[in-house]
Amino acid sequence: RVRYTLEDGSRTDRDLLRLAFETAVEAGADRICFADTVGILEPDQVKDAVSFVRTCFPYIPLEVHLHDDRGLATANALAAMDAGAEWVSCSVNGLGERCGITDLVQLLANLHYRGTRPLRNPEGLQRLSRLVENFSGSPVDPRRPVTGKHAFHHTAHLHRKAIGMENLAYSWIEPSSLG
Repeated sequence: RVRYTLEDGSRTDRDLLRLAFETAVEAGADRICFADTVGILEPDQVKDAVSFVRTCFPYIPLEVHLHDDRGLATANALAAMDAGAEWVSCSVNGLGERCGITDLVQLLANLHYRGTRPLRNPEGLQRLSRLVENFSGSPVDPRRPVTGKHAFHHTAHLHRKAIGMENLAYSWIEPSSLG
């Protein structure tokens, strides 16, 4: 199997983008991958770019590779999926060049929240994150969404009081549903 990734697709002229993917498909690529290599796109721009590629190549599986330089990789991945991308390049804890790429755990948590893909093993998200943290030697930021130590931790008196009455008062999702 061959996946062809167009490096820096986000800054590539549309005609050249189409030509590069056409050439790859004609040469036997089974999947094409649109890359936002420097993480400059916003969700609407990703949706537009993926829609363009999807229109040009409706029957070729499409992957996106989205860097997190602006902190938008997860939002961009959701927008790409909404526009027809079937695959998302991910890493655990967002590891990768510079600020990393789409975080698998964050993406899975958001797909679960949307009702798109239920989690089969919520506790596995936390275990996976810690395992990668230990092996990579790259600590998880305590404020990292989903897996950070403080992701569901509240210190403000008002927040703690409200959570005592309603567990979801200051949470976007039931913390236990993510392990």
